[in-house]
Amino acid sequence: MDERDNLIAEQQLKIRELEQKKDGYQKSLIEINGLMYCCGGPLNDNYHGYNKDQLKLFFRIANLSNT
Repeated sequence: MDERDNLIAEQQLKIRELEQKKDGYQKSLIEINGLMYCCGGPLNDNYHGYNKDQLKLFFRIANLSNT
């Protein structure tokens, strides 16, 4: 293998690593959103009794995390 082949192999490994991290982050974001909003329950209601200001903050965090 020459130097270019080594570079390509290194880049492929890095891409695979970044894709795995991305998948993990996406799963974490889904779980975080579920915890903040307590979604998934039968009524998807405000189970934890968060006030309006807290829910606004959670909404902002969720929007930023999904960009």
